Amino acid sequence: MRRWLPLSDVILSMATKYILDPGVVQSLRISRLLPKRDVLDYGDISDAVTEAELVRRSVETCDSSPNAPSVAFVSKMFAVPMKMLPREEIIDNSTDGDSEECFLAFARIFSGVLFVGQRAFVLSALYDP
Repeated sequence: MRRWLPLSDVILSMATKYILDPGVVQSLRISRLLPKRDVLDYGDISDAVTEAELVRRSVETCDSSPNAPSVAFVSKMFAVPMKMLPREEIIDNSTDGDSEECFLAFARIFSGVLFVGQRAFVLSALYDP
């Protein structure tokens, strides 16, 4: 059976056949990720509402342009000894040179581009949009 139909080939072909394209499925799940809110027009918060709508549109369309707002979800973050990393990939922009560990993270980028040294706002798991 393994020679006739290898398991890895079957799983890969099923995944490509039945898993939807991220650009298509994102418009279906945007209402769960960033639900629309009815906001009364108070005037002073109109800039915040405009910015929130720009972020929502960028996430919905999976906008990967450098000018799009960067939105990412970090699903796992862990400490790794510096000596375990390849030397050419280490970027030392830390303030304390004595640290022997660094943090690595797995993230899903919903829109925008993440750059080295980019400042980002971090929201906790308790954040409720």
